[in-house]
Amino acid sequence: MFLAVVLLPGNGIAVALLRYRLYDIDRIISRTTSYTLVTGLLITTYGVVVAAVSKFVGTDSSLAITAATLTAAAMARPFLRRVQRSIDRRFDRSRYDAIQTVETFGTRLRDEVDPDQICRMLVGTVRSSVNPRQVAVWVRDG
Repeated sequence: MFLAVVLLPGNGIAVALLRYRLYDIDRIISRTTSYTLVTGLLITTYGVVVAAVSKFVGTDSSLAITAATLTAAAMARPFLRRVQRSIDRRFDRSRYDAIQTVETFGTRLRDEVDPDQICRMLVGTVRSSVNPRQVAVWVRDG
């Protein structure tokens, strides 16, 4: 009886997710992994800074806690960006590949001066990243 009561909500959620396609499991997994790793890194950073500053200043000083808090706060956003970028390469590969394709196009665009070649490169980039049925480029006469 207890097992049925515990599993009933989980089964209902699973049926709703699968029936109505309310899931993007790769995104959920990647974000959960990213935030878990960043939380662990920040807690470790906080502990190391508290221990290091307490050793030099003294254990009764609030300077250690302040320094650790400021250090962890300053490192939170860069940690999150770096970890999400590396996790996205694994779980959200299509988004990562699209970003790489656009960056490659931008790099090649800096070196190109022929408008016809630029249009061909743009069409090729759009076809490889979006894969539409039809591509058209409108160029205004100037």
